[in-house]
Amino acid sequence: MASLLIENIGTLVTCDDFDTVYYDVNMRIENGQISYIGDEATPADSTYDAKGMTMYPGLINAHHHLYQIFSRNLPEVQNMELFEWLTTLYEIWKNLDRNVIRSTSLVGMGEFLKTGCTTCFDHHYVFPHGTDLLIDTQFEAASELGIRMHASRGSMSLSKK
Repeated sequence: MASLLIENIGTLVTCDDFDTVYYDVNMRIENGQISYIGDEATPADSTYDAKGMTMYPGLINAHHHLYQIFSRNLPEVQNMELFEWLTTLYEIWKNLDRNVIRSTSLVGMGEFLKTGCTTCFDHHYVFPHGTDLLIDTQFEAASELGIRMHASRGSMSLSKK
């Protein structure tokens, strides 16, 4: 039974039904679940001093395309309309493989974690011929980083026609 006591939390934002905010409080987490919030310093396997810090629930990114991470800042596509942007970038994306997906997933999900996002939902819709396990690769990257991830297979409904 793993437990953690986070002591002296300066501000704890709960986002509960009453938008409760606690000040100078302790929180005990047991097996991944909050088991106590209050003034007492309850015993735990490990302790973290959060004096002067603010805690809040993890944020959720509900729509992303992680494979686009490495093509997001290309100057030549910055001012294009959507369809032209897509057709230009498809020439890059058609070369996606598991190595690219792993790298873009690690970068994108790493950025999420650095900014308080603990859950990612990715809409992956580019599956070049001959590739497989691309979404599996994303889940492997998520597991490595410790972020929760959900995925769907997206689609495009417009063609060049």
